[in-house]
Amino acid sequence: MNFFLEFISKNKNVIIITFIFCMIYCSISLVNHYNFRTNAGDLGTYNQAIYDYAHFRANYNTVCFDGTKNMLSDHLTLLQLIMSPLFWLFKSYTLLIVQIVSVLFGGIGVYKYIKLISRNEKLSLLALVHFYSIWGVISALGWDYHDNILGAMFVPWFIYFLRKENYLWASVCIAAVIMSKENLILWAGFIAFGLLLVNFKNKTKRYYLIGLTLFSFFFFFLAINVIIPSFSYFPNMKYGHFAYSTLGDNAYEAIVHIFKHPIKTAEAFFLNHSTNQGAIGVKNEFFITFLLSGGVVLLRKPQYLIVLLPILGQKLFSDIYPQWGLSSQYSIELAPIISIALFEFFAQIKRKKILILAIISVVICGTINIIKIEKRLPNWFNNIQIRFYAMEHYKTPYNKKEIRKWLNQIPSEAKVSAEFNLVPHLAARQYIFEYPRVYHADYVVLCPRDDVSYPLTTKEYKLRIKELTKSKEWETLVNNKDVILFKRNWDLLPEGEIKIIETELRKQINKVDFFKHQAKTQRKTIDEIYRNNAITLYDKRKQQKNNVEEETEISKLIKQIKSNKKWLDEVKRHATERKIPLETMLKRAAIFHSQKHK
Repeated sequence: MNFFLEFISKNKNVIIITFIFCMIYCSISLVNHYNFRTNAGDLGTYNQAIYDYAHFRANYNTVCFDGTKNMLSDHLTLLQLIMSPLFWLFKSYTLLIVQIVSVLFGGIGVYKYIKLISRNEKLSLLALVHFYSIWGVISALGWDYHDNILGAMFVPWFIYFLRKENYLWASVCIAAVIMSKENLILWAGFIAFGLLLVNFKNKTKRYYLIGLTLFSFFFFFLAINVIIPSFSYFPNMKYGHFAYSTLGDNAYEAIVHIFKHPIKTAEAFFLNHSTNQGAIGVKNEFFITFLLSGGVVLLRKPQYLIVLLPILGQKLFSDIYPQWGLSSQYSIELAPIISIALFEFFAQIKRKKILILAIISVVICGTINIIKIEKRLPNWFNNIQIRFYAMEHYKTPYNKKEIRKWLNQIPSEAKVSAEFNLVPHLAARQYIFEYPRVYHADYVVLCPRDDVSYPLTTKEYKLRIKELTKSKEWETLVNNKDVILFKRNWDLLPEGEIKIIETELRKQINKVDFFKHQAKTQRKTIDEIYRNNAITLYDKRKQQKNNVEEETEISKLIKQIKSNKKWLDEVKRHATERKIPLETMLKRAAIFHSQKHK
């Protein structure tokens, strides 16, 4: 007891600061999940993965894939295996809680390192606040869960233990970085190489860092060319996350391009290389924010600039322009390095007034963060997910009580197709699909809103709800302004038609091995697999038929409008006023007329 009280007394400032930011982080991440602002593509996908890992089985994901693709054939995210037992305690909040704890853990690593090199408690506390309040951390916590956040938080501890020459714990920390995600394996090599430049004279550190650099580069090559593809059923599968067409089609072409065309490479790094209008100004905003938050000090700390090269490269060369900016998890690896570089620089300046400069830096960092929470590029950025100090953040257009009441009615073993923001709450099951992929689901659950229909258009969304409502194959359990829940009437399925499709599938000799693979990965009999695929194909064909009928009706209405001079002149007037092509306006008018009469 005395030890515990002594520990609190000795570290009370660190504990208070960490607690305050813990509350802020929880108010961002956990509130978003509670208010149905998390998504299928990230948290939903990984929630299903840790659910399977917690049951000691591989995850063949059905959220983003069709249940035949091992999650490790997409990303080498091994830390999920280790943390999966926590699922039994925290359920759908597990990964969000682990993510928050990891950021707090990373901040303490920054504090410990700065205190080690400066022996200045106040400077170390300022470094802690700087890290906790930097834009990269707040943005990352606002958008679901990402494994690279966990990996990045072990880097300050690696630097700390390396400085203390504690190679065992340094190795444990860098192993955690490597295990978090495959791109961080490459980063580990650059971390080691950058730190080698300032530790070269120390023989033990020199050999350790050279070995780590070589191991990381080799293991990265092995991961993307051998290990990740080995988890795939499909032969000759290549790594699917190289989206840097400005450099080439693969990592080898990118390396050649960088050395062969250095000027073009530099232009692509600093300038907008996207044709999308939304990309204008995104890089400029990032560079200004990066430099003002402390990145400018990297000019005096080149070892850390080398450390950040692969992170800046994967960010700024990307074909996906939102990754260039300040949002989501795409800047999280920068956060600990900026804070460490900046306060290491301060620690080396032997002046009494250095604390004033450090305080100014923290104030600037926090101020920039608030400014960029309020407004940032791209222009469609929605700040509600990270605006933790505003009442709007804690409100939601969804009736949480009503939605949860009906979600709880769905059996835990049922196969479910759910709206994107409901998937993370329902992912603890073998089959969970993101609507409109219904496949062979037992239930379809939606939370309709006039301004949200992703990934469908508003028209398609409403039309499909009408189709499900009218269909005898689906029983409507509830249909109100807050939630819609359908249950499949298996007894009313057209068994004859499904049997015909099933027979078609059984005759496809070239797919027999694939169906056997499905049976193995999904722990089903081959007959169950054929039936599930037949039902899925039946639903797809039915939807295609409905789409064709809808397009035919729209075409007829467009012809009617064109044949009526009064209607046509009215449409032309609207097209001119809104600066919209006439054909587009004609289609909109036909759709409006169709929906009005339905």
